[in-house]
Amino acid sequence: MLKAPDSRFASFEHSLDEDPSPTTLNEIMTNLDTGISHLGGEEFSFENIPIPEILKRKIKEEIKEGTTIRLVSSLNERFIITQKSGELVTKKLVTFHPRSDGTEAKFDIQKESDGTQRMIDLLPAFLDVLSLHLKKVYVIDEFDRSLHTLLTRELIEAYLENCSAVSRTQLLITTHDVLLMDQGLFRRDEMWVAERNHNGSSQLIPFSNYKDVRYDKDIRKSYLEGRLGGVPRILKGSDLAHQREND
Repeated sequence: MLKAPDSRFASFEHSLDEDPSPTTLNEIMTNLDTGISHLGGEEFSFENIPIPEILKRKIKEEIKEGTTIRLVSSLNERFIITQKSGELVTKKLVTFHPRSDGTEAKFDIQKESDGTQRMIDLLPAFLDVLSLHLKKVYVIDEFDRSLHTLLTRELIEAYLENCSAVSRTQLLITTHDVLLMDQGLFRRDEMWVAERNHNGSSQLIPFSNYKDVRYDKDIRKSYLEGRLGGVPRILKGSDLAHQREND
């Protein structure tokens, strides 16, 4: 599966139709310090979904009995819609936060931070790749977008710890987080840089191509110094530099 930076994995929304409080996802969200006690699906009127009427008519005409579809509104609200006994049953994704008095406060998903929403989007994929029974390849662009380095590292470490001779899942990610450039986390042949040539095209170069990159070397320093390629070529005499001098 190929996922762009703003893509979402539908597994969680679909699971709301069977269980409004999936234990595994909720436990992970709590352990990752998101402030969320659990996730759930709130009953919602299909007619009140903020989408064009023409799209509502199309959904009514085409959704089949027992079929579930996933919908994201322009307000970033997330819904699942299931055809049951001739009716459209709709649920909206919501989060619950604990209050000091022991009660819970309910929030719409769009009120959560970008990082929390990103985590909710990614977790179903990581639950998939952690399974020994699946054979999937996930390609995630800008994996670290809106996430703290410690969170991205935790997800990657969980995946790597689960890899074995019998696992058949694979994870390919792109990132700008140089703190993940760590030989204690990845082998040299597992880390590649995208280097743009003078024609404007890019090529991928594995760090294993560089013979002087030893297993005990801090490759971040060499990378940031431009020795391994894949860094922006910033012209010191740029207009930005002159503007800064004039301010």
